[in-house]
Amino acid sequence: MRNTAPSDARELEALETREWLESLDYVLQHGGPARVGRLLRELGIHAQKSGVKLPFTANTPYINTIHTDEEVPYPGSREIERRIKSLVRWNAMAMVVKANRIEDGIGGHISTYASSATLYEVGFNHFFRGREGGREGDIIYVTRAFRQRESTPIMHAAAIRAWGSEWVPCAWPHDGLVHDKGSGSELATQYRAQHLTMLRERATFPDGGSGVEAGLMAMLDRMQSGRLKVFAHLTEWFDEFRLYHRKDGKVVKEYDDLMSATRYALMMLRYATTEPVRRHRSPPSGSWQAA
Repeated sequence: MRNTAPSDARELEALETREWLESLDYVLQHGGPARVGRLLRELGIHAQKSGVKLPFTANTPYINTIHTDEEVPYPGSREIERRIKSLVRWNAMAMVVKANRIEDGIGGHISTYASSATLYEVGFNHFFRGREGGREGDIIYVTRAFRQRESTPIMHAAAIRAWGSEWVPCAWPHDGLVHDKGSGSELATQYRAQHLTMLRERATFPDGGSGVEAGLMAMLDRMQSGRLKVFAHLTEWFDEFRLYHRKDGKVVKEYDDLMSATRYALMMLRYATTEPVRRHRSPPSGSWQAA
């Protein structure tokens, strides 16, 4: 067996890379972007199953996530929003000028706001607004995740309680595989006993449906439109996401604990709430306090 010289190995790797890129260009030309996406996803799944650790980065290239031809019309009124933005900027400047009459040196950051006012106003109006008036919030952030297989509700509840169990509503499913045992409601009862705020009813869409396909489409729609964002440190979530696939047209429900939990949360989004503001009153002057 002849050893390959380093220069020959580099040339061989360059040739192999070029052939892969040409093959990908061919698929893109004849199958389109959707086919390329499916192919890359299948390659990623195959690589992970073979023990390859795929690199992950939360950073994306500084380009539009969609082609300009796919951009939808601006959802609001640019004229009205620009007028509102101008009034807000003027009001901020007037407040700074008034404050400077009392004490100098206030408001050095007003120019910073002026330069970023458009970014803030468009964001507040269309991208990261909250839930109000029956309208869903635009972006869901997955900031924490806990997964421990074959564990008791006591163990799971202990992890969730640290997130604010006194006010965080918890969605729960009805396990379709053991429908006759009512496992979903029984588990919900056990979690309530551990002082978690479980929702009264199992996870369903507002119309009462609870199909897996509908839940996956809701997740996919939010991910493709940038309205579902997962923090980069949740490696277990991304591991499940990469392994999520179909076989014979059906979703393979293996190693999907966090994917399912995310789906339940989206289905019950109408019950989402915010952390209550805690106000601490200072004791009246001259009052006594016990040690």
